[in-house]
Amino acid sequence: MSRSTIARPAAGSRAGPQRKPGVRERAAQATRESLLRAAIKVFARHGLDGGSVGRIAAVAGSYERMIYYYFGSKEALFVAALEGYPQPAQGVRRVAVPLLPPAPAAAPSAPAPVQASPVR
Repeated sequence: MSRSTIARPAAGSRAGPQRKPGVRERAAQATRESLLRAAIKVFARHGLDGGSVGRIAAVAGSYERMIYYYFGSKEALFVAALEGYPQPAQGVRRVAVPLLPPAPAAAPSAPAPVQASPVR
């Protein structure tokens, strides 16, 4: 058989069982998660405007360019932080907290008396 007639899987598809992630994939995932955790901390303390890309990268122990590589923009990182938070830690269960009933409507107060001033 010639090389051109050998059946090969399409580019990007994997035949057979799923393989375990390699060292680089695990490191990339760890960097992304570290940036996301740092962003949650920084945005919680300083907000979107005060949470600079440099500050987030410093807290994560990474580089600013990695934020753009993994998330595309600071705004996209902010959205990812909002979507990923809050997630309960392992072993912590969520508890439903009942909302307080609405406050009773205050009785309408009487209008303030109008005092007429003498016409001069």
